[in-house]
Amino acid sequence: MASQKARPSAADTGSPVVDMSMDEAPTRPPSPNDEEATTVGDFACQIGALPPCSTQLTLREVAKLFLSTGQAAGCVVNELSEPVGVITEDDILQNYVQGAPWTTTVGQWMRGGGGVAFDAPGLEKTRSEQPLREALPSLRPAPSRHAPRPQLLVERQPNRGYAGGLLSARDIVLALAEGQVQLLDLLGLSRAHVSDIMEPVGQAPALRPGFTVRELLQELLASPSRAALVMDGSRIRGLATVADALWAFDQQLSHTIDVWDRLASRPGRPALNGQAIPSDADLSHALNALAAPESNVRHLVAMEPGTSNVVGVVSPEHVVSRNSGPVAVPSCAPQIKVERRHKSREAERVVKKEETDEHPAASIKTEVKLELEEVKCEEPAPKKRAVMRKNRMERELESDARTQAVTLGDIVARRETATVTMSYTLSDAVDALVSTERTAAVVLDDGRVQGVLTENDVLAALVEGTPWQCQIGEWLMGSYARLPGFMVPALTLPDTASIADAAAEMTSLAEDGIGFTCHHMLVHAKEEGESLRILSALDIARGIIDTIATRAIIGEGSPSADSVIAASEITVEQAMKDRTGVSTCKLRDSLQKAFETMHDARQNCALIVSGGPSSVDEALDDLPVCKVEEQEELTEEDEQWQQEHGAVLGVITSADALRAFSEHLRGNTTTVAGWLRGLNTQEHKTAAQRSIGCSTTLAEAALVMSECDLHHLLVIDEDGDVIGVLSALDIVCALGASYRYDLTSPRFV
Repeated sequence: MASQKARPSAADTGSPVVDMSMDEAPTRPPSPNDEEATTVGDFACQIGALPPCSTQLTLREVAKLFLSTGQAAGCVVNELSEPVGVITEDDILQNYVQGAPWTTTVGQWMRGGGGVAFDAPGLEKTRSEQPLREALPSLRPAPSRHAPRPQLLVERQPNRGYAGGLLSARDIVLALAEGQVQLLDLLGLSRAHVSDIMEPVGQAPALRPGFTVRELLQELLASPSRAALVMDGSRIRGLATVADALWAFDQQLSHTIDVWDRLASRPGRPALNGQAIPSDADLSHALNALAAPESNVRHLVAMEPGTSNVVGVVSPEHVVSRNSGPVAVPSCAPQIKVERRHKSREAERVVKKEETDEHPAASIKTEVKLELEEVKCEEPAPKKRAVMRKNRMERELESDARTQAVTLGDIVARRETATVTMSYTLSDAVDALVSTERTAAVVLDDGRVQGVLTENDVLAALVEGTPWQCQIGEWLMGSYARLPGFMVPALTLPDTASIADAAAEMTSLAEDGIGFTCHHMLVHAKEEGESLRILSALDIARGIIDTIATRAIIGEGSPSADSVIAASEITVEQAMKDRTGVSTCKLRDSLQKAFETMHDARQNCALIVSGGPSSVDEALDDLPVCKVEEQEELTEEDEQWQQEHGAVLGVITSADALRAFSEHLRGNTTTVAGWLRGLNTQEHKTAAQRSIGCSTTLAEAALVMSECDLHHLLVIDEDGDVIGVLSALDIVCALGASYRYDLTSPRFV
């Protein structure tokens, strides 16, 4: 058994959190050679082994520190050299992709929501004596893009002489390389070869030579091992890793430049053949190569025996996750399939056929329409968006129609745009949003726009434990800012643009999925002194209604108006998110848990499902949250059934997060039932008030949203059962896909 020495860490996630000191813990005696005695504390890297990072250091200096030490995390220390948090490689990647100023310091990044502060509330951690067997599943990467690299947080235990630590996949590899046979058995790898754990070339993230810094960051953040193959056709030219991104960050390379040639020649970059290992080699050889301190290699390329052909990639994450088995990744394609429920649709077909028997000409049209319906029943495979290129005639038609068509300027002029200043605290800004009933506010500094604060920023701040008094200026430099200042030009449209133009842009942002806002954009209103106004997804839904009304008056219109009409005729069931893909919570759950569920799933709505009390009053009659959870004895199968088929009692949305933040509530001492009990129907619509039929058109849904000022509707079938959720963004994505002639465009909730 390996002793608990201070190993170099491979802390690869942005979520390590514990209350620890920098003192070294005494070495623990080796544990007995059995699975139960192999504990997390035996292998976790101690906090004292991480390089200290002052809050005054710039992130560029931290990137240099990671490159020079070969470590992936640092312990943030204050002016008294006391540990106050952890910052990782992922923070550098997030900062880089966010485009925060090069001079951003560790302290500013932490105050803006980046890194992890040890005193943040609601932090999950494990104890050092937990059997490693139980902890291994938590180290396996999540089956989704842009998920943080998993890492276990080990709490400080002064009474046991343990200063706390971090356990990553690399720590497991180090232990395996030291000859822990029982651990190999635990992972099911006692007789494994490289080919058994490698990620095949066809499944590994890949980039083509000529990729930009932005494309590199996107691929790295989408890869659990933070690496991507560089492929020129079938030829492998190299492996791009986090170290490349750190070097590019230190060199202050622009997001848009062709970066591969520079990375390939950067100082200290290992050659591809220096990372090679035969695919038929014993796993122990790969473990020794990955654990070798002198090489500091974190990734290997598996070669076909006897040839120079690369067949796979190997990393510590692959070693740990290989035992987990394949996990299906949910499709991000829009759910435009239509399941025929009961026999109502088939009955409709029979009626139509009987009506057309006497009218052959009409029968042909009916058959064509029914065939189109069959096509829509198929779920298309995800693919990259195909942006519509307008020809000259279409551009001229659109130009002629704009004098009468609805523009973004018309839409944003109807409601005042909320504004705050850089010196506002988050609490002040949220109060302004709640009072004006807006979901976003423009951030100004001496009259100039510095960014936008959205409800998703507030949800992140609430979940991450950001102080109420955090200033907006600091928040916009953090990793959770959804529309920081550098994104303002890219997310600003002219007031003469159509709502279809805006929908296409929002859909593109939804496809990227790297953390920027897709619910809000800015509109340049020239007639108002060059001011910028906020356009939300709900504003576009309102614009659809106006466009339909205008089209009815003026007749033929522009191609963008045609797209609006086409999208408005899509049914709610075709555009909605299926219920199984929507976050859920229960009445007995804490409000904080509901918010965390939404935030983790990157959604703005969570369904309240049955799973205990069947009403708010019954839930309030029960014991407090912590005791109620002990009473629940639902099996995992029962929980799954309740989520997919149980009664829906209401919803929790990002609007609740705004109100909770305004009232300085984290939600850890309030149940979902208690929260709803304190709100009237004007402040929080009931399930019945926000329900809509599945066969309703998007035009009708947009009208309901506009009149009731709702961003989410519950979709019910013929029996009154909730089968999905339709958001304003779903309507926007349907319009954006229609405008681009690309109905397989992925969506982002």
